[in-house]
Amino acid sequence: MPGCVFSAVGDFFNVEEYLATVSMDTLDVFIKGQQRSRRRPRASRPFKASGFTIGVSDSNDVKKQIDDALKFISRETSALLKLKEWAGVTERRLDFGCTLSIGKIDPSSGGEIMVQCEYFPAALLKIAGDLGIGIEVSIYPALEG
Repeated sequence: MPGCVFSAVGDFFNVEEYLATVSMDTLDVFIKGQQRSRRRPRASRPFKASGFTIGVSDSNDVKKQIDDALKFISRETSALLKLKEWAGVTERRLDFGCTLSIGKIDPSSGGEIMVQCEYFPAALLKIAGDLGIGIEVSIYPALEG
């Protein structure tokens, strides 16, 4: 699923306590030990850590996702600084989703795409690094049709 998502997790992260101190709109909140699916509790594994996710960008375009991520960081700087120091948080990340383009036909050249590169500007890497936020790229198969 292309788009960009921020997440924070930790084995001993009291996510509910943290979220009570900030005003961030979460996509999902999960608690260590809870079943992943309430509909099928026997078929799902429990969460191994506690955490939350926030939708940062719905765009399929990585450049737009980066712009949205910079806006998110700017808007949420105080909450992200607090999160950096919050006990029990072991991982903070921005996950940028993109669609695999290798093997597709490049509309501008008509040739087959042989390499896929996604560029992340130093400004994003610096501010994310300063806040203890890692960068992940999730590459999804292109859906036919």
